[in-house]
Amino acid sequence: MATDTHDMDEHITRRELRETTTELRLEIDASARRVMAHVDSELAKDRAVMNLFAKRVDSEFATQRAAMHDLADRTIAHVTANVTANVTANVTSTIAESAAAIMAHLSSEIARHTTAANEQHRTELSVIDDQYKDLPPRVARLEQAVFPPKRQKRR
Repeated sequence: MATDTHDMDEHITRRELRETTTELRLEIDASARRVMAHVDSELAKDRAVMNLFAKRVDSEFATQRAAMHDLADRTIAHVTANVTANVTANVTSTIAESAAAIMAHLSSEIARHTTAANEQHRTELSVIDDQYKDLPPRVARLEQAVFPPKRQKRR
């Protein structure tokens, strides 16, 4: 009596085992290619976001640099025309503090944006990880079903 279900006690030929193994390998390879294509796609998106972020940071830095240069030029002109050596020392100190504050502000902004991008990237990657976290047990079950344990040789 022939049935569509597989009898676990039924012997299979090496050819059937080889064909099944080949099919499984092909399915695993196809799945791996799909996963890698998805990962590549996500990485490309992340690179694009990071490139946009880098351009925005560069633009902001250039604006801040221009503002800092403008402030420095105006301050130097004022000091040169109207201020004694003592006032010059005080203005230089003020400029250094302003530059440090601007750099601290830029550093905190860069850190904040980098952290946000990193969190977004981790969130996107966790979706992929969650889809495949049960893969090792599934593969182990398949291997046990396809490759029965080897019998120990008698001495």
